[in-house]
Amino acid sequence: MELWERKNYLSDIPFMFNTYIREYDISKANINILLWKQKITQEYYHQLLNSPRNIRQYEVGMLQRNNEDIKLVLEEGFKECRKMFFESNELTDIDILSIKNDAIFIVNKIPKYTEFENIVFLNKNTYTSYMSLYRRNIELYYQSNRLTGEDHVDVKGISDTKLQYHKPYFLDFIYYFFDMIQNDGLDNLITNFQMFFNDYINRKLDVGYYRSFNETSSFMLDWNRTLNPSQRYMIDSLEMASRHADNINFSFNMNLLREIYGYISSIYFMHH
Repeated sequence: MELWERKNYLSDIPFMFNTYIREYDISKANINILLWKQKITQEYYHQLLNSPRNIRQYEVGMLQRNNEDIKLVLEEGFKECRKMFFESNELTDIDILSIKNDAIFIVNKIPKYTEFENIVFLNKNTYTSYMSLYRRNIELYYQSNRLTGEDHVDVKGISDTKLQYHKPYFLDFIYYFFDMIQNDGLDNLITNFQMFFNDYINRKLDVGYYRSFNETSSFMLDWNRTLNPSQRYMIDSLEMASRHADNINFSFNMNLLREIYGYISSIYFMHH
């Protein structure tokens, strides 16, 4: 199977630092593909184009629900768009970090051809570092602007609603880690990371750091560990977790930290 045929794809490369990763998305993908395939009229297209995003999504959803052919047209249309984009820009497997249906994440290379009739690929984001965690179920994309001092992390695998729970805790650490690895020396990074890790396992950090950094984003509490070590409860409340801080099981984030330290070690040994 050619890479452009895949709706979802993630490279085996676990991390990239100080590397340009450009995300190209198809602008208004669903309605532009339907217009391109002559499945909707120009009038209906402009009506949807000028509608709020949620209305546009609802309308396209109803089209698919009422007409099975529309669903198939969209599936094949996305595939054809990716094929045009790949072939016209001579993209190979080594150029691609990830595919998310209408979004393609390209390593270093800048595509020359981005418009195909009404199908337009837009450079939505340009990242400077990336790493995957938790058996590749979590993807972290970091962008930094040295001129403005602003930075941002996009997380795939945790919803935006759940991600709010991790500010300014574990997500704040992720920001700090990316900034350190891009702008500071490895020796300083290793020293600071080890200090953070020791504080973490000795429960010296704010309780918010012990919320599992995954799709559930809950605290794991161990009860009656003497009688039943495997009995655990999941809670979302930061206030309740604070009252039972000694019973929080912090193994999930600890394993993530060990995974990150493995990446740091790999870089260190490559440089020495």
